[in-house]
Amino acid sequence: MATRPEERDWAMVYVVTSDPAVVRKELEEERYVTATRGERVPAAAKPIGEARYELSRRSTRA
Repeated sequence: MATRPEERDWAMVYVVTSDPAVVRKELEEERYVTATRGERVPAAAKPIGEARYELSRRSTRA
């Protein structure tokens, strides 16, 4: 991870699910063929974090 402001790392939420198998499927390597370089196999992505959120409503009445 970045240590200085000019070395910021950006991330994007690509999938939201409660099923870990769905996340694993999205992160595995993908094979594809190009016209000039033949078959390409980029490395699989690695999960670096997990989060859980709860949406709730709080009454402001005393």
